[in-house]
Amino acid sequence: MKHGGSLTENGYRQWAAPPLTAVPTGERRCLCVADHNPSPRELHRHHVWPLGEGGPDVAANLRWLCPTAHANAHKLWREYAKRRTTPPWDIRRLYGRYVRDLVAEGWVQAHPTGVAA
Repeated sequence: MKHGGSLTENGYRQWAAPPLTAVPTGERRCLCVADHNPSPRELHRHHVWPLGEGGPDVAANLRWLCPTAHANAHKLWREYAKRRTTPPWDIRRLYGRYVRDLVAEGWVQAHPTGVAA
């Protein structure tokens, strides 16, 4: 796999060791909630427009996410990709607003017409 790890039966990436994109929290923070309680021990580097979809590896395309928000962002992206367009509200409502907005932003960057080719 391009980014390492292997997929489990439910589609989540399983790492033999912590991913290189994980860093201890400090000055960086996840914006999925106003105040994490408890605070995450690490944050993951997330590409808004995924590299695998042609997204650039530049600072403007990166966000720091807690592990939960990161997993949810990828799960919601798979819902967009499965339908090749924005999923219905009954799917999107299962995710927090920050994750919904982040994935929608990436989808529009990757697919300006809103529909995957």
